[in-house]
Amino acid sequence: MQKYHIFLFTVLLILCSCKKSPERDLSLSVEEYKKLGMADPTRTWKHEDYRQAYVVLSQLRSDRPGALPRKGSNKSGKYFDRLISMDNISFLKDDAMPLMEKAMQIQSYILIQSDLTGIYTNENSQDQFYNRELIELYLFGLSIMEQMLQLSQKINESDEEEVIRMQTGLPTLRFTYLTQVAFILEKQKNSSTYLTKDLERLTDSLYNSVVKNRIWMEASTRANLEKQMLVVMDSVSSKHVRNKYENLIEILSKDPS
Repeated sequence: MQKYHIFLFTVLLILCSCKKSPERDLSLSVEEYKKLGMADPTRTWKHEDYRQAYVVLSQLRSDRPGALPRKGSNKSGKYFDRLISMDNISFLKDDAMPLMEKAMQIQSYILIQSDLTGIYTNENSQDQFYNRELIELYLFGLSIMEQMLQLSQKINESDEEEVIRMQTGLPTLRFTYLTQVAFILEKQKNSSTYLTKDLERLTDSLYNSVVKNRIWMEASTRANLEKQMLVVMDSVSSKHVRNKYENLIEILSKDPS
């Protein structure tokens, strides 16, 4: 009888350990991604490097859906970090580069972020295998939009004739930013999909971004954001998220001018 109890305890221990063990890392090694055609992850990427990465990752999603680069992975973490690295748009800091050229280059990066998000998203399920990676991609998209808005401010202050013509694109840029914000809020409604700590980081970034940009938002736009945040507050268990959005709603309810 004693041996039976010891055996039963051992089996239960193994089962419990399996439930608590981290999910298996099915991603590839750096060398394997390189052999498939992806650029070196230790250097800054340009648009063509992203384009080639998209081809490789799209094929992997089809053939081996668990093999995409993972956040924090000992095998593929370097590649995921490169995918979302803001160093890839460091050309914005190049004072020698004309504003028009910067504007032309940065436009493609919001499309790159959207394409990557699509690759990592399972459209057929609320549960997301790559939930942690998706949070990072959402943050990456928000950071890109922030950089685009900062660049637009420099464009608006320019007196160069060819740059002045670009000022008419500001309303479209702001609309794209608001679309990005609405997208993130929509994703946060499915709070069970993501880790609480990741949702809270995403909320903090969105909070800071909206507070910074509320100055140009019309009253109807702010009211719409308030409605979306209320829905998120009703769906999350995190007190941090609820408090942040409650505070942000109060800020948006006041005239920023």
